[in-house]
Amino acid sequence: LSAVVEAAGDFSRYHGTVTAHGSFLDFEDITASSDVDGDYAGLTARSLHFDSPNGAVQIDNLALGWIDGFSWRGDVRTADFNPSGFDQRLVGILTADLTSEGFIGYEDADQLQTSTEIRSLVGTVRDFPVTGKGKISSLHTRLEVQDLFLQSGASFLQAAGGIGETYDLTFDLTSPDIGEVLPDGKGEITARGRIGGSLESPSIDLDLDAAGVRYGDQKIERLKAVIHADTRPGAEMTANIEGEKIALSFLTLHTGRIELEGSAEDHALKGEFKTEHGDLQLAIRGALREMKWHGDVSDMQMRLTKGGNWLQRDTASVDISEEGATVAGLCLGQDKSRLCLAGNWQSKEGKPLWQAQGTVQNLSLDLLNENGLTALPVHGNVEASFKVSGDDTRIIEGDVALTVPQTRIELGLAEEGITQLLLSETSLKMHLADQKLQGTVQSGFQDKSTIALQIAVDQAGIYSQPFWLKPLQGKLLIDMQDLSPFAALTDFVLRPTGSLNSELSIAGTLARPLLSGQLDLRDGKIALPSLGIFLQDVGVSLTAVGESIEMRGTARSGPGSLKTEGTIAYNGGAGVQGDFRIRGEQFMIVSLPEYEIQINPDVQFRFSGEKGEMAGDIHVPKALLAPKQMTDSVSVSDDVIYVDQEQEHKVLRWPIDTDLRIDLGDDVRIDGYGLKGRFVGSLSVRNTTDGFLSGKGELNLRDGFFSIYGRSMSIERSRIVFSGGPVDNPLIDARAVQSIKEKSAAGDALIVGVDVSGNLQDLDFKLFSDPSMDESDILAYMVVGHSRSSSNKDEGSLLEAAASVFGLEEGAGMVNTLADLLPVDEMHLEGTEKEGTMSLVVGKKLTENLYIGYDHNFFDQKGEFRVSYDLGYGFSAVTRSSASSNGADLFYTIEK
Repeated sequence: LSAVVEAAGDFSRYHGTVTAHGSFLDFEDITASSDVDGDYAGLTARSLHFDSPNGAVQIDNLALGWIDGFSWRGDVRTADFNPSGFDQRLVGILTADLTSEGFIGYEDADQLQTSTEIRSLVGTVRDFPVTGKGKISSLHTRLEVQDLFLQSGASFLQAAGGIGETYDLTFDLTSPDIGEVLPDGKGEITARGRIGGSLESPSIDLDLDAAGVRYGDQKIERLKAVIHADTRPGAEMTANIEGEKIALSFLTLHTGRIELEGSAEDHALKGEFKTEHGDLQLAIRGALREMKWHGDVSDMQMRLTKGGNWLQRDTASVDISEEGATVAGLCLGQDKSRLCLAGNWQSKEGKPLWQAQGTVQNLSLDLLNENGLTALPVHGNVEASFKVSGDDTRIIEGDVALTVPQTRIELGLAEEGITQLLLSETSLKMHLADQKLQGTVQSGFQDKSTIALQIAVDQAGIYSQPFWLKPLQGKLLIDMQDLSPFAALTDFVLRPTGSLNSELSIAGTLARPLLSGQLDLRDGKIALPSLGIFLQDVGVSLTAVGESIEMRGTARSGPGSLKTEGTIAYNGGAGVQGDFRIRGEQFMIVSLPEYEIQINPDVQFRFSGEKGEMAGDIHVPKALLAPKQMTDSVSVSDDVIYVDQEQEHKVLRWPIDTDLRIDLGDDVRIDGYGLKGRFVGSLSVRNTTDGFLSGKGELNLRDGFFSIYGRSMSIERSRIVFSGGPVDNPLIDARAVQSIKEKSAAGDALIVGVDVSGNLQDLDFKLFSDPSMDESDILAYMVVGHSRSSSNKDEGSLLEAAASVFGLEEGAGMVNTLADLLPVDEMHLEGTEKEGTMSLVVGKKLTENLYIGYDHNFFDQKGEFRVSYDLGYGFSAVTRSSASSNGADLFYTIEK
């Protein structure tokens, strides 16, 4: 606001002009101007004119005074006024004519006198026609309403009458759509009634009906109330209130019902309420005499969704008057458990004071188990009490005490004889005085171990200051003689042994506690059975620095060690964040019969509430992979459609972004699945929170051998190439070969083998031999050491299985078909195309030792008969006969 005042005269009489420019609420660019006259007692303006983009407002005959109080009077008129400056949703045009006058005394608030008359109000707001008229005035403590009528659309409010020493006010609110009155509102409401009687004995008649009401987060699906309450002695009082699906800021009800009948001196009230947390029923017998109400509460029942059924044990009393209110003797019980509450509120020297107290007796912890509030069954009984007092600004004093003599936690596991964890003399004590809260929590264990927490919070109990942000001081004292029982709390994933005796200092706030101190495991270790390792010399140190905690940790496993250091910090609304560096040498991370791995990590790990990030290098100096059994890893084709498959529930997990380089040393070996050798190479592994795990790099198998069905093959080449795609589907390029001394007609050594290529999830196997043979015979030499024709029935089944492994079912079936049609035992290809020796060989074993065959060369179109006879003791004779030559050979074979 900026203003310019030009005036002449003195305080006894002056004259001037005022011009101003500024804004008010959302009304922008307002200009005002007026001529004024005044003296020491006040001023007058014949016409004060306001102009803005929202329209014009003119105040005529303005008079302001300030002797013995503040007074005003004026006639207000608007022209084409847009009220959206009060609320941007209230767009419209209004023309109004009203007068207002009043007086507010400086010394006595009862001197308030006001009178505002709406002579005329017409226009539209949010496209709804708006009209209004009427008069509202007040004189000291009395309010008068004369023919007030306000309408928007089809919704209207009319009222007439007064409230003061006597009451006589009638009202009618009817709205078929409250959206005509409240922007974004929905639903319909009608409320008609009368307030009568006197200040000492008021009466009210109300007929209320609301349906489908919505405004913001508040909703009332159905509310119906019929109330006739006359507090004069002997007069009748009745009320019936029913509601459904009510959700207000302070109350959420599925259904509710209140019934009242009787008179002021003797009336009965019954209530039934159903919420998502349970049901409540109660009955009250009350009496109102001399503006003091007394009620006896009985038959209270609470059926809690997570807490069981509670019944009122004794009649409770409630007293309400101008001086205050008191509740006494309210006790609820369940089996042997008992909860009791009492309290009072009073006004002392104009300041409200309150007090509340209660006790809990023999409350069974089984309630937690029965309502699914605990991960493990917990047994025990709670004894507790509290007493708290305060005023309208703070809690002045308070004491809370809670004890559980014995707590038994069932572990549900009999491993190592541990079936339960026993805690003794668990207690909580809190004391508040002089704005300082002090508290202790402690518990003992069956082996005389103890754990205790001591805290102190300054400036506690002040309502206007968030409790969780108060400065905190304290200590955490740990004296654990034997850590082994705690293995059961981790389902034996971790198995700690030894003892722990530490003292940690606590600072910061309750919302952001900071710990300092040293955690040392004495004479013990932590076993991880699933990994087969033992963590020894485990130590953790914590140091509070500002609003962060510096942490250092060390541990040994196998021949090596690991250490980590970093910080945990609170970062505003982002919550807890951490940044750690993990380094180690020859740290045994897995030591199982099938896997044994040592690593030299140098990894940075960062985390927040949203995700984690891990990046760095991991060198694997030594590892032995010796799996005993190969599991299928065949991927299902993308075009497979599952019928009647249950929908998979999506599980939200804390995501971790990974960017790691894994480097294999000289002693990374594999001895499993029939594969032996030494892996070398490196691999970069990455993933993102919204993508897959990818790999880039190459691994090679050195000094490799592969055994299939008891026969060994040398691996000449083995490359596993990761090109940036999914890490579970690398490119394979491998060759395995076998040299065989064949007892055939030729007596030459055979080379058989297999080339493997393609991606892991779609491998291509190609058999080869030198000299060239049919794939079925190559497979036979690889698996059983001789040709398929020499295979017996059992070996034939073995070959069928091997053919399935290499994807040769179709080819093997063709050979079987030809063998069944022709009276031969052997049919295969020999020689090489490059040397021009490719030929088809067919043969028949006439006896166990006598073999006859025919060899047809595809290049020179010549044929040759072969006859082979096994003489025994390693000697054999082979003859060849063709159109161009004849020959015979004698062979001696030594089996190695």
